[in-house]
Amino acid sequence: RFERESRALLDLFNKRRFEEAIAEADRFIRRWPGHAFGYKLAGSACCELARFAEARNWLNRAIERNPADGETFGNLGVALFQLEDFDGAKEALLEALKTRADDASLHARLGYVYFRQKRYEIARHVLERSLALDPDRADTHKIMGDTLKPLKEPELAIAHLERALELRPGNWQAMMNLAVLYDDTDRTDLALTLYDEVFRIHPNARGLLANRGNSLLKKGRFNEALESFDRTLETDPLNAEAFRQLAIAGRIRPDDSITAAMADRFADDRVDIAERVLIGFGLGNIYGRAGEHERAFAAYDRANRLHRTTVSYEPGNDAASMERIAAICNRDYFAGTAHEGLEDASPVFVIGMPRSGSTLVEQIISAHPDVTGAGEVLFMQKLVTALSRESLRPFPDTLTMFKEDTASILAHRYLAMLHERVGTDSRWITDKLLYNFLYIGLIQRMFPRASIVHVRRNPLDACLSMYFLKFAVGQDYSYDLAELGGYYRLYEKLMTHWQQVLPGRILDVNYEDVVADIEGETRRMLDHCGIPFDPACLEFHKSRRDVATASNAQVREKLYTRAISRSDPYRPWLGPLIGALEAPPPAPSRPAIAETVENGRDGERRITADAGSP
Repeated sequence: RFERESRALLDLFNKRRFEEAIAEADRFIRRWPGHAFGYKLAGSACCELARFAEARNWLNRAIERNPADGETFGNLGVALFQLEDFDGAKEALLEALKTRADDASLHARLGYVYFRQKRYEIARHVLERSLALDPDRADTHKIMGDTLKPLKEPELAIAHLERALELRPGNWQAMMNLAVLYDDTDRTDLALTLYDEVFRIHPNARGLLANRGNSLLKKGRFNEALESFDRTLETDPLNAEAFRQLAIAGRIRPDDSITAAMADRFADDRVDIAERVLIGFGLGNIYGRAGEHERAFAAYDRANRLHRTTVSYEPGNDAASMERIAAICNRDYFAGTAHEGLEDASPVFVIGMPRSGSTLVEQIISAHPDVTGAGEVLFMQKLVTALSRESLRPFPDTLTMFKEDTASILAHRYLAMLHERVGTDSRWITDKLLYNFLYIGLIQRMFPRASIVHVRRNPLDACLSMYFLKFAVGQDYSYDLAELGGYYRLYEKLMTHWQQVLPGRILDVNYEDVVADIEGETRRMLDHCGIPFDPACLEFHKSRRDVATASNAQVREKLYTRAISRSDPYRPWLGPLIGALEAPPPAPSRPAIAETVENGRDGERRITADAGSP
């Protein structure tokens, strides 16, 4: 009788008659209360019906009766994951793997748990195991792509998401995530094509129109972008990103009803922090445009403080990293290295801090007919990561381990990535990843003839502009005024070091000077790079190249001058920032220095943690 009724119960489940299966399982349990099967099947049916709290209860009771059943632990992991009990889900899935170590789906689920916990390196390792067991699992490729994005491996992430779509065409979530990565890697046309495809499949997908609007902004198609944000608010009236973008564009006023509604959400502690942060930056824009500077600063300040609670940042670690870089890359280090690397002068590195005018400078230089702007590419950082993995030593210690041909090998790798991105037709190519200022020692050894242009701006204006901007990723130092000023002082100290040990290699360009004398400063920059003057550089605003930074609107104007002395109206509230900018740089964390030298890849990851797109 037991076998007959258990087969009948399983038959109901396999026919997806889940409600009947649960009712029958309840009767089954009354007959055989000590047997796990009825509890397990009821829990599995509840999972199928998305009744995860019930599923958890049934499955726990099944495990009490059969603690060796890996399948039950696997199903419990699913239920706990859906209930956002990620620690519980992890423990259940690890138990399941004790008896089902070759189950690719369990590894995939566990990888997704680690992803949701933001433990991306562990997630990657677990997902690699899943794909080794079953390389054609679309969901695993999708999760792997999502995991690699925060690990700053966009090309690998793209490859996995593309594979996920090959295996399961029409997965709109994978398409959305792939479109974001295309946009992040300056393949905005591909991103827009994917967004259009998602719109056909799922026109109400959350974030679709807002993401599409961001891509259109990057293309300089501002009216279409604003229309996309407007349509977002029509279907999702409280969409924080669309609100923020329309606020930046000046389309929302302080007395508009949406401003009041968003201000209420901003003040509501029950609203998700990430959403409140976006709203706060939007409100700051609205009030600032209206000249309500105290109200604007209050909104920006609260938004920054909220975001700061979500990130882990220790100034002493950055101080230790930069101190170690300067200690290794001294004058003696560069003696005798002039003939290493490649004699290729095509790379033009534009470095500095975010919001300092670097986008304008790159736009001017890349407007030259013989120059292509690559934008903010992570290629130098990828080489740094590869060096650390190959040597099992952290950066910058890897710089002490060069062999005779290391510099030229790295230079060839860099050029291959650069040419794959922008082609080989241009004589010069700009790389505007600002945090390459950390890697000038490496750049010097790879490309002793490459040009380096360092863009500066009034420190108070630059820092305030960063404080008033919600970065897409990274820049964790920028969400506290004192920490922001401290990081800026560390950057200034390292740049002074580079100028001392590599005199004449780096051209300092002041944003304010470019605004005051664009032709004179343009000629000076081009001369430093060995590029002949061309009048097209003065017509930079006519360039059609994509601009990925927050300055994408300004560089479409003839000359953006409104940023000069931007901090003046806000000085009464900038005491912590002013104090930090006038103080010595933060002291290094001594344990962090030891960790950098001794702890292999972890030290390198800490150094590059902020090297995202500014």
